[in-house]
Formats: sequence, C-alpha cells, structure tokens
Amino acid sequence: MSRLFVASRLFVGSLFFSVALVFTASMPDASLRFLDIRCDDRRVDLRPAFRPSVVHYAATMDFDMTRYAVDAVPTSNTSTVEGPVGTEVTISPGEHRKVTVSVVNGGKKTTYTISLQRLSGEDVTLASLQVAYSSGCPGADSSRCPTGCSAHAPMCPPFNPHRVSYLAYLPLNTDDVVLTFEGADGGQSCAVYDSAALGQDKGNQSDAGAAVGGRRFLGGRMAGEVQRKGESRLFHLDPGKSRQIIIEVTPALQTGSAGKYTINIVRDGCPEEHPFYSADAGACTSKCSRGFYGDSVASRCSHCGELCGVCENSQVCLACIPSGTMWEGRFLLRGKCYRFGGWWMWSIAVAVGAVIVGLLGWGIYLLVMWWGGCSGCCERGLPSQEEEMETLKLANKMADYGYRDGGVPLVSPYPSSFSSTYSLPRASLGR
Repeated sequence: MSRLFVASRLFVGSLFFSVALVFTASMPDASLRFLDIRCDDRRVDLRPAFRPSVVHYAATMDFDMTRYAVDAVPTSNTSTVEGPVGTEVTISPGEHRKVTVSVVNGGKKTTYTISLQRLSGEDVTLASLQVAYSSGCPGADSSRCPTGCSAHAPMCPPFNPHRVSYLAYLPLNTDDVVLTFEGADGGQSCAVYDSAALGQDKGNQSDAGAAVGGRRFLGGRMAGEVQRKGESRLFHLDPGKSRQIIIEVTPALQTGSAGKYTINIVRDGCPEEHPFYSADAGACTSKCSRGFYGDSVASRCSHCGELCGVCENSQVCLACIPSGTMWEGRFLLRGKCYRFGGWWMWSIAVAVGAVIVGLLGWGIYLLVMWWGGCSGCCERGLPSQEEEMETLKLANKMADYGYRDGGVPLVSPYPSSFSSTYSLPRASLGR
C-alpha cells in the first residue's frame, strides 16, 4: 500500500486554511500463503516453520528420500509462481542444493529460498535427546551439575549431537525417568537397552516396552504431519540407585559402526533414620503403611501383594485385608491370601444345601414312620394271664366242635379209620 499526500492552501477573508488530501493506492501482494517440500506423500520439515514474511529456509531429506517436490500457493490470485513447483526432482545422497521459488505480482517480485540437503546414509547421530521426570517434579540440585546446566534441566551437559556421554540426576520424590530422543535420519534404526540397575533387583523394575535380548527396539517409521517424531522410553529407578542407558544408532546404509549415546542416571537416597521411600507420601519413612513392607534392598516401601494387609516380605503374608462384603471372604494359607465366595460359589452352596436339607427331611420322615409303627406295638403290649386263659378256653372249645382259627371247619387229612382212633390234643392251659 502507498499513500499520496496532496496539500493545498486556501485563503478566505483574512484566514488561511490548509487542506490535505490523502490518496490511497494499492500495491500488488507478491507473497506465499503456503510453502512445503515433500518426497511423494512424506513431508520434509522446513526450518524455521513457514511464515509468509520469512523468505529463507533450510530442509534436510532422509537418505531414503530420492526425490522432492515443492508445493507453493500465492496469497493473491493475481500472482504467478516461478520455480520447480509441483515437479518431482531427483537428488543424490549427500548432495546440497538451493531451491528457489519466486512470486510475481505486477511489478513486484518476492523470492523464497530453501537450502536443501539429502543425507548420505552414514549418519549415526541423534537430532535430539532429552531426559525428563515422569511426574514433572523440579530438577535435581544444580550444584551436582557441571557449569552451564540448570536445575530444571536434569541432563548434564546440555545435548549436542556430537556429544555421546551424559549424566542425569533424579530427585528423591520421583520413581521414573522418561528418555525422549529423535534420530537425525528417518532411515536409521535405533535400539535402547540398559544395564542392570546398580544395586537394584531386576524384579523391582517397571520398564515400559518389550525387550529382546536386553534391548528395546523402536517401531517402524512414524507417519503424520511431521517428517520425524521423537521416541520415548520409561525407566524405573529405586532410591539411592544408579542406572546406565545406552542408545545404539545404526546408519541408514546398515554398514559401518553404530553410534552410541550413554546416559548415566543417579537417584537420591533416603537417610538412615528414615530408610524406606513411600511412593504414596512422596517422602522417606521408617514405617510403611498398611499393605506395604520395608524393603531394605530396594530402600522403599514395597507392596505386600494382592489381598495381603500385613507381611514380612512379598512372599510371606501375616494377615489378609478384610473383604468388606458378606459375599466374599479371605483366608490365609501358608503365607498367601486367598479369596472365597462370590455369587457363583454362593449359588453352588445354596444348591448343595437344598440337597442336604431334602435328604435330611426324607430321613426324618422314614424315622417317624418307623417309630410310629413301633409305638403301636408297645402301647398294645403283651396279653395278660387272664386274657391268655380266656383265649385258650375258646380255642379248646372250638377244637371240641371241629373248628380252628376263628371257626374254620377242621378237615382231617387222615383216613376215617385213623381219625376214629386218634383225637386232637387239647390245648394246654399252662404257659
């Protein structure tokens, strides 16, 4: 935009007036509103990030990027763009090239330049490396760090791609350290592995990520809106212990020796009067809370185990934690806590109880029936002597008349000659 000022002087009577007329004229806009460089659908990051007012940039292509194309969109529809826009251009490994894109609008021209480089495939350096606390705690004591390190920058000295050895301090009130890094070439392969923490039992480690042969390998190339994304690993460290982490960088050509970055991590320890670190309290203590025990090896309050409330160590439980519900119970057996109960177990118990009650009821019924029959006999009892005498007299009388068993005629199976000479014996009146 330009402005033209035209001034005039008027005389009216004895007064002079100054009149200024301002004419505004529009100048052509010869800028870009978008600029990007890519290899196929993979983006190549510009440094710095694009802004229309910035005209000088740098970009580094990975070794496996064999060609590039520039995308540029002018701000004004009346502008024209000159340069290799939308055209794929090949570039050799290790080559440096200056890419120029110009915007012309009317009589105005703006030129944007990109200093482009393709990596040779032999690079074994990292583009970035950072150590941070997982809990976001403040940095360690700056007096421990070499000159130039800050208490808020736990890794000492500050990162330099060509410096391969570093030292990091963890404060007492954080258990984990996060290691974040980014390779200089997307074709590199990186492996992260660590030594056994000095003085620390491997069983207390809680490292994230899968490990193969002691090494934790990174995944494949990350896709997204940036050329490369940093990778992160989480490492655990007990109070008063130290640990060494190594990042091994293999070049994209997969030939030659690998580069190695070493980070030694040291964590503050607890004082003798309070030897155990409590993660819940974030401080050292001499007595651990319920469900934890003082682990002198790890210098911390370690968990007793599931369901255990009081223990000597992780293998010997002394008391279980109450369940707090009638549907579940806990019992201690040989230093371990077990749970019993639950709706399914109670369902089985109810079914078994129903069967037992049914069998018990049936047994009681049979017993009552048997006892009732016996009671009838006992209540009737044995006949008295008078009743027995009357019965015998009646039997003898019936025998005299030829009847027996309640009036049934007696038919002799013997011949009549025999019956005439034989008479039935009379019932004895004696007992």
